[in-house]
Amino acid sequence: MQPKSRRLPYPLNPPEECDRPMLPDYVETQVVRLAAHTPLLAAIDQLVSGPPGGCLLIVADQRLVGILSDRQLVRLLGRTDLDGLRVEQVMAASPPPCRREDLGDALAQSLLLQEQNLDYLPVVDTDGRPVGMITPSSLNRVLVQTEQVLRQSEERWKLALHGSNEGIWDWNLITNTIVRSQRWKSLRGLDHRFVGDDVEAWSDGIHPDDAERVMQTLADHLSGRTEYYLQEYRVRHQDGTYRWILDRGQVVRDAAGQAVRMVGAETDISDRKQAEITTQALIRAIPDFLVRMRKDGLHLEVLNQGVICLVAIDGQTEGLNVLDLMPTAIAQERIALAQVAIDTGQLQTQEYCFNADGDCRYEEARIIPVNETEVLVMVRDITDRIRTEQALRDSEATKQALINAIPDLLVRIHQDGTYLDVFNRDSCKVDLANYEANTAGSHITQALPWDLAQQHLAYVRKALATQTPQRYEYQIEVQGKVYDEEARLIPLDDVSVLSVVRDITDSTQEEKAMAYQLRKALLLRQLTTEISQNLNPDALFQAAAQQIGQLFQVDRCLIHFYETDPIQAVPVKGEYVAGGYPSLAEEVMPLDNNLHLHQLLRQERAVASDDVYQDPLLAQMLPLCRQAGVVSMLAIGTFYQGYPNGIISLHQCDRPRRWSSEDIDLLEAVASQMGIAIAQATLLSQEMRQREELTIKNFALVKAKLQAEAANRAKSEFLANMSHEIRTPMNVVLGFTDLLLTLVDDAKAQDYLKAIASSGKTLLSLINDILDLSKIEAGRLELHPEPLNIRMLVNDIHQVFRQQVIRKGIDLETAIADTVPPTLLLDEVRLRQILFNVVGNACKFTERGRVSIQVNAVPASTPDAICLQLRVEDTGIGISPGDQSRIFDAFTQSQGQRNRQFGGTGLGLAITRRIVQMMDGTIDLDSQPGQGSAFTFRFPHIKVVSAATAQAQVTSPDIDLDQFAPAHILVVDDIESNRHLLAGYFRNSHHILHFAGGGQEALRLAKTLVPDLILLDLRMPDMAGQEVARRVQAEAATRHIPIVIVTASSQPEEEAELRQLCSGFIRKPVSRSSLVRTIKPLLAGVATRPHSIPDRPREGVDDLNSASLDALTAAEQRFLRQSLNQIAADLWEPLRCTMEIDRVEALAIALKDLSTLLPYPPLVAYVQTLTHGLEAFDWDSLPPIILDFASLLSTTASAPDHDDPADILHNS
Repeated sequence: MQPKSRRLPYPLNPPEECDRPMLPDYVETQVVRLAAHTPLLAAIDQLVSGPPGGCLLIVADQRLVGILSDRQLVRLLGRTDLDGLRVEQVMAASPPPCRREDLGDALAQSLLLQEQNLDYLPVVDTDGRPVGMITPSSLNRVLVQTEQVLRQSEERWKLALHGSNEGIWDWNLITNTIVRSQRWKSLRGLDHRFVGDDVEAWSDGIHPDDAERVMQTLADHLSGRTEYYLQEYRVRHQDGTYRWILDRGQVVRDAAGQAVRMVGAETDISDRKQAEITTQALIRAIPDFLVRMRKDGLHLEVLNQGVICLVAIDGQTEGLNVLDLMPTAIAQERIALAQVAIDTGQLQTQEYCFNADGDCRYEEARIIPVNETEVLVMVRDITDRIRTEQALRDSEATKQALINAIPDLLVRIHQDGTYLDVFNRDSCKVDLANYEANTAGSHITQALPWDLAQQHLAYVRKALATQTPQRYEYQIEVQGKVYDEEARLIPLDDVSVLSVVRDITDSTQEEKAMAYQLRKALLLRQLTTEISQNLNPDALFQAAAQQIGQLFQVDRCLIHFYETDPIQAVPVKGEYVAGGYPSLAEEVMPLDNNLHLHQLLRQERAVASDDVYQDPLLAQMLPLCRQAGVVSMLAIGTFYQGYPNGIISLHQCDRPRRWSSEDIDLLEAVASQMGIAIAQATLLSQEMRQREELTIKNFALVKAKLQAEAANRAKSEFLANMSHEIRTPMNVVLGFTDLLLTLVDDAKAQDYLKAIASSGKTLLSLINDILDLSKIEAGRLELHPEPLNIRMLVNDIHQVFRQQVIRKGIDLETAIADTVPPTLLLDEVRLRQILFNVVGNACKFTERGRVSIQVNAVPASTPDAICLQLRVEDTGIGISPGDQSRIFDAFTQSQGQRNRQFGGTGLGLAITRRIVQMMDGTIDLDSQPGQGSAFTFRFPHIKVVSAATAQAQVTSPDIDLDQFAPAHILVVDDIESNRHLLAGYFRNSHHILHFAGGGQEALRLAKTLVPDLILLDLRMPDMAGQEVARRVQAEAATRHIPIVIVTASSQPEEEAELRQLCSGFIRKPVSRSSLVRTIKPLLAGVATRPHSIPDRPREGVDDLNSASLDALTAAEQRFLRQSLNQIAADLWEPLRCTMEIDRVEALAIALKDLSTLLPYPPLVAYVQTLTHGLEAFDWDSLPPIILDFASLLSTTASAPDHDDPADILHNS
């Protein structure tokens, strides 16, 4: 007999459980609970009717005591006494239940069932009452749902990452590599193929001013000092500009707390940064105190530092909380209102009173929501207004007068909405919706629309409940016009308030206008910043079109450039297209009959066309408008300094658009900036072209300069070569002329010879002047200051011209002031040349009277120097004023000289002026035609030489070659006379000379003899001297031999290179003193002079001289000796007393003529040395050379005393 099926519904959760926290989704709450004494058949009926695998919770006194499941039913099969059994007799023991407070996530509970091998797990509350059951099926359901949610979340994350504007980066701190998204690369202008994964690819691009701050913030986060990494900084773009980014990230740590990974994102905030700058400028113009405040009261940023908030304490308020700055009650109210503003999204107002230096002040704070965590607080002083309102309550007598002066509507309202008093209905400035209803006794619902009346009543009740003033704003329509009004409700007692209604339409419009201007300024700054950062014209137009098109949200934006050269045209330079509309970049804008275009180029205002098909200005352009799909157009010309340079055109293609005044104002502002930017970009392009042209011109100038320098070098080399080539034959001509003058008795022939001699000397003088001028122009004439006795120099000049002035019958006077120091530091050669030229001219152009040389000295700026003044006066022919400005030009003479009466080349004064300028001096000329001339030379800073220094430096030159130990010296020179010259210097010394006529022979002798010193010429036909020196230094056996280069063919700039190849350097002509000075450091000194060097074969100078003399016949020897003795008596002896340049030249000419007749090697060498000294104007070498003439005389001591010179001439 089947038991009767019965159901005993028993709710799982008692009523009190409904208020407890919700159970997780994996807890099955629909499980049936049965009392322990329930009949078994009824329980079986409940179990069978439930889902497979179900179970019943058995309770007693609402406590879990057992479980009845399918497993128990299986065990009861076959029993016949089921009808009499109760559940408590067959139920199974419950596994340990889980308290609802200990429940974890679904995955944890699933693992718990598997570990304990349970089919179910009861859930009880804190009192042990069952509230649900956890089963594998309920867990599986939740896990499947969770997996689906996770999969959807992952898909959403991928889509969000792909579509976001964030640059994502993932930094593996273990490998120190970074994976970066494509947006990260594009923020820096990097190609998408950029694969750099190192940290430097990020850190190297940070602006130098931001790098330290960014690195410190990153280090703080990695070390765990901060929870998040957050920084704003600038990064370098590929175009060279810097972009502002917001960088955020967080580190991931392993179980040990070690940082292993860091993930973050970057956002381009360049536009926001520029907007912040503009916003700040606008904010500073607002008189109210503005501060960004977090909802917990923390002051984040004071936006206008110049305004002082009356409540704020002295000093900085940023970073402080309002609880620290204000009374607690006021601060707490502000924090609460900030939360309300954030929650409702509406402005909140706070009015409060405080004591300021004994004065009761009132402020009003407007709290405006910014985002979910911040508000903007605007604080203003409303003391005057509050005091006015207080006066209404305090003085009834003055109330009406004040009320009548107040533009606000004043109404006393009962808490039920009844108007108790209407004080100034007739005098207020508020437009009333129902004038008649604004009387005492009326109800607010009669005076205001229903919704506004209810809103007003709600604030009335709030003011009465809180006993604090309430304020709110609303809009009301009166006779078809919408007004903005402000209502302030001030509690008067427990049942009534004073309602103060003010028309704020104008101020609201002003606030809206200010907000629009702020938005306009921010957007304009964003655009102009982008434009100013890119002055490349093509890039500029494209960037501008992109920015403007997106700014105005149009379908197309075109930037045209207005060209007038060579023809008028308006080509498209930049285009922005959205919505798939066709591009007009290649379209040519017609100019003929284009009224719209002409209008844009004539005025600086925008032209708005809401419907292009109804605009008469576009009547001729309708085909182009249809082709482009244009429906509405807003266009404006761009101007710079009143001239058009471009056009901005906005196209709306998807719908008709009514262009607002704000759109037009904004476009006009953009066009103003765009006109300047286009002009700047155009100027930049012109400047770049000009720079390119300037570079080309500079290259041409450099090339011309190099060519000129090359020409100067060629000219100098040509002049030097011509000087040498002319001097050599001229010396022969003059020498033979002087010799023939002593042999020819015919008067007519002597006149011819004298004419030849005079012309030759004139030609030599011209060559010398040209050579000096060439050296000066080439910059190769150098000064060599040395101690100089100015008195001796003036005396020498006097001796030089003494015979000339005697012949002309004029006086030559000298006057040297006592203030002139004995010795000065001057270049004697050049100063002598100056005086020689000027005094020579004075003597030449003075026929009667006198010539005077005056020397004076005045103190200089330093005690060790003087200002030297030289003055040469004459009573000659003088110089005309017109010629005085030309007299110092090369090849120029005064007008009176053009008849060639006085001769000359016209170079003397030109050379003199150049030398004076090189010595930092000046020349003054004072001359009157027919009365004479005066040349004054001033040298402002001439060093004075002390007596000791002067004595040390004017001692005789060192010419003793025997002060060195006897040595073997190899002389290498391809010119025989040069070898004879050096042999003459070493004559009578204890050194042994060896000679080589070329480089190959020199290398052979160097290896064979291993000399102590090599005197080496540079220019030789078979091998250059440089190569000889390199090969000698390359051989181990000869590299220790010192080499002295002796040459006249090297240029001064080559000397540095030559000194690397040698131990010494002598420039020709070689003097004995320069030879001793150069080899002194190279040869060791000796105390006694040995007579010979026994270990080497002797080849001395004496043998060479003897052999040379023996080569002459006895008659030639006698003639040579007699001629030299005669020259010594006539020319050399006087030179030993005074060094007159004319006598030195005469000595050189006489000896040169004699060496031509008798090429006696010592004579030839001496003539060559003396001639080189004269040509170089080397006053250091000339005195010892002239003194060495005695050595030349001694070489002919063995020659016969008597013979007939005519025989020599006949034999020759």
